[in-house]
Amino acid sequence: MNLYKFWRSISVSAVIISGLTLSLSHRALATVDLPEDKLNTEQGLKWGGDGLPSDDVVILRDALVNSVVGKVVIDKHGEDNGGDGILNIFGIKSPFAGPNPGRLTIVTLWGSKEEGCFVKAIVHNAPKSEGGNPKGFVPVKLEVGVGDRVIKLTPTSKGGAKTANSTYTYTKEYTSDYKTAIKAEAPLYFAENTFAVNAKVADLFRNAPKGDAKIRLTFANGDTKIFPVGHKNVARWRDSYDYNASCQAK
Repeated sequence: MNLYKFWRSISVSAVIISGLTLSLSHRALATVDLPEDKLNTEQGLKWGGDGLPSDDVVILRDALVNSVVGKVVIDKHGEDNGGDGILNIFGIKSPFAGPNPGRLTIVTLWGSKEEGCFVKAIVHNAPKSEGGNPKGFVPVKLEVGVGDRVIKLTPTSKGGAKTANSTYTYTKEYTSDYKTAIKAEAPLYFAENTFAVNAKVADLFRNAPKGDAKIRLTFANGDTKIFPVGHKNVARWRDSYDYNASCQAK
C-alpha cells in the first residue's frame, strides 16, 4: 500500500468512527413518548416507578388527541437498609425489587407542562418496624445543589400532598430444612408532593453544570434524605424545562 492509500484509509476510518460517535450521541439523547395518564398517582405509582423510563427526556402526550402537553426527566433512587427478609440475611441489597422491611424508593420528575414547571417527588417506604403515620413520610421541602448554589423549593400548595398506606406480604424466613417459606405482613407507605419551579430556577436547571446534582428531601416528620440525581438526567434538564420556558400557565 502506498502512502496516499494509507492516509486515505485512515481518513475513511475516522469518518466512519465520527459518524458512529454522532449516531451513539443521538441515540443517547433519544426521547420517549408516554401518555400523561401513565404518571397518574391517584391510585399510587408502582414501587420505585417500575416500568417508567429514566435517563431519557419523556414527551408527555394527551392520550385522547395525542398532542404534546409537556416534558419530564425521571430519576430513581433506592435504599435497602436491611431488616427482616431472607434476602437481607444474605446481605443482598435490591431496593427496586419490591417492598421489603427497610427499603425505600424515591422517584423524582423534573420538567415542564402547560400548567408550569415543577419537580415531583414520589416516595414508597417499607419501614423496618410497624406503626408510624403515613403523613409523616410526605416530602415537604426539596433542596437542590446546583453548582455552588442551594435552590430551595416549596410545595405548589399546602393541600397538594397525597398519601396512602397498605400492607404487603414478604418472605421472612424459611424452615430449618429450607422447604417452607414463612410469610409475614408489613406496612407500606406512599406519599407524593409537587414542588413549584419558577422561570429563574428553571433557567438555573437548564444551565446546570455537568455531573451529578444532590438533593436534600425533608419529610413531614423531620427526617431528611440526601441523594444524587445522575449526570445523565441533569444533562436533560435543558430539554425538559424548555417545553414551557416561561413556567407560566398556557
